[in-house]
Amino acid sequence: MANAREILDRMKSIQDTMKITNAMYMISSSKLKKAKASLDETEPYLLYADGNRTNFKTCSGYEKRVF
Repeated sequence: MANAREILDRMKSIQDTMKITNAMYMISSSKLKKAKASLDETEPYLLYADGNRTNFKTCSGYEKRVF
């Protein structure tokens, strides 16, 4: 059976692991927010490009190899 010191050491180890896990969670959520903000900033350009792509497909005089 483990003595009191080993149990306390194990409890401290678990608490340290929890702190590391929390820090990793905070970092990942921060990166996710940044990625979502970046995506939101580029969305208007994507919609504009998508609309123009369909216009190019309907235009005559363009070769298929371009689009």
